[in-house]
Amino acid sequence: MLKSIKLDNVPQSFAKIDPDGKYVLYEHLPYYADIISSHIQGFTKVYVNGEEYSLLTHDSNITKYGWIIRKLKPTAEEYKERRTPSKLQHPAGMQAIGQYVFVACEYKPRSSVLIYDVSQEDLPVISVKNFGHAASSCGITDFEYNGKTRYILVVNSNPECHFYISEDSETTDITEINFVKLGELNLKTHSKGEKDDFEGIGLVTDQKNNVFLIALFSRGDHLTYGDFAMLLGIEINISDQNNSIKGVHYETKHLTSRGSIAGVDGVHFRWGTGVYVSEQEGLCIVATSRNILSRAGNKLDTNIWAERPKPSEV
Repeated sequence: MLKSIKLDNVPQSFAKIDPDGKYVLYEHLPYYADIISSHIQGFTKVYVNGEEYSLLTHDSNITKYGWIIRKLKPTAEEYKERRTPSKLQHPAGMQAIGQYVFVACEYKPRSSVLIYDVSQEDLPVISVKNFGHAASSCGITDFEYNGKTRYILVVNSNPECHFYISEDSETTDITEINFVKLGELNLKTHSKGEKDDFEGIGLVTDQKNNVFLIALFSRGDHLTYGDFAMLLGIEINISDQNNSIKGVHYETKHLTSRGSIAGVDGVHFRWGTGVYVSEQEGLCIVATSRNILSRAGNKLDTNIWAERPKPSEV
């Protein structure tokens, strides 16, 4: 049975995240010429056979497809690139569980979630879930209910989050499980900002079976963005009559990026962003600048906000 990495106490992990980001430069990436209307859309990390891979998505307004990129080391020359299926040219935010990465893909007013197996060299799409609403990002986690592992999928249509739960089934293959509606949550009711722009989300479960949503949003003007992470506990009610959820606000943090270019095109939650749990670094939030720039090796500015530094950095 596929399981996510669990934290001991999610609110405590969230509180420990350093609000000052750590700058990480990615080099030797593919270059996409349409940098005016297209940009990096999602960023996360996944663990396959003990290796940590970075994943990026990039949309396109001049082709019928976008891209997903897998890279082992930020400075390595090697990377793996794959086109999205035809007419799904707007891949967006994503989250991994095991070797499977759930990628939101938008074509307003509808959307799909593409499930990639990134342990395979050709990065195949092994399942597609379709939805009747928009999507800017998605999150995936598992929790225990009545002695069974169930999966929670959230699809963010900014600022409305649509929550789904896997059907009560004996099937253990996450790629074959169907999802049914659990409930909806408007993120602005908790952030209190009328113009807050929610582009990134992630789900995390703790050792006591509590599910949390981390929502990443920007507040800005024409000069720059302020970036915030908001932690919500998700209370889940499963009923034969009516499923429902409730969000409980724990904390909102203002996070500051370091080292990237200044202004709106620098590292912000408006562009590629994501949430994941590292066995070494604990709870992590990541974000990118707007574009891969063709400056001596096709480079991309990124930041990471981690619960704790890697052991080699202590």
